[in-house]
Amino acid sequence: MEHVLSTVLNHAKAKVGSLMLMDESVSLLRIVAATGFPSDTLEAIKKFTLNPGQGVAGHVYLTGQPYYLRHPQEDALFVPPPIPFGPNFQFLSLPLKDANGQTVGVLNIHFPTDALMGAKELEGLAQLANLATSEFLARFGGPARLPC
Repeated sequence: MEHVLSTVLNHAKAKVGSLMLMDESVSLLRIVAATGFPSDTLEAIKKFTLNPGQGVAGHVYLTGQPYYLRHPQEDALFVPPPIPFGPNFQFLSLPLKDANGQTVGVLNIHFPTDALMGAKELEGLAQLANLATSEFLARFGGPARLPC
């Protein structure tokens, strides 16, 4: 899943992000890949979980729709992970869908920038994330067999 994350981050021109998959054994979204976080907080990031419907990522998992926050701290859905963020960052959460259109996880992108993303950029990133996820799942035989 690291490849899916790095592919989307490269196209988004972002350096910080995480990928969450549903852990069916406990019914929680769990981070299975993360990049760009300080090394001293990476372990805390990888332990971060959300219930379906909780926070932005949980909302995106349930609805299957991307969610873009220009000012995350001002959005009631945003649940900050256990690391500090600077004052100027944006947040984008994309649903990850398999070839059948079923949401299997969420990709989160942190943008430390003031630049706005337009609808075309958001749609392109969502399509890229779904394509990369579908290819990955087909290669590894579905979410139950993910090497995470």
